[in-house]
Amino acid sequence: MSMNKISIREYLRNYNDYNHKVIKGESFIITKNNQDQIKISPVENTKKYKMKDLLSIRFSGDKNLSKNIDKIVYGI
Repeated sequence: MSMNKISIREYLRNYNDYNHKVIKGESFIITKNNQDQIKISPVENTKKYKMKDLLSIRFSGDKNLSKNIDKIVYGI
């Protein structure tokens, strides 16, 4: 993965070109007045969940949560 430094002005002029390069795997450091400001790099693919996966998650919570909220929040 390559790491190139470009000015913010250059990035804004060629926004689409640099975004296509990022999608292809390149990384860039955007500079302003020769100081590094932002690093733009490709995002790793994350696992996608289906609705049934989310519904299957069980939260083991307190049955009296509303009564015990002060104990939980304030330590009373």
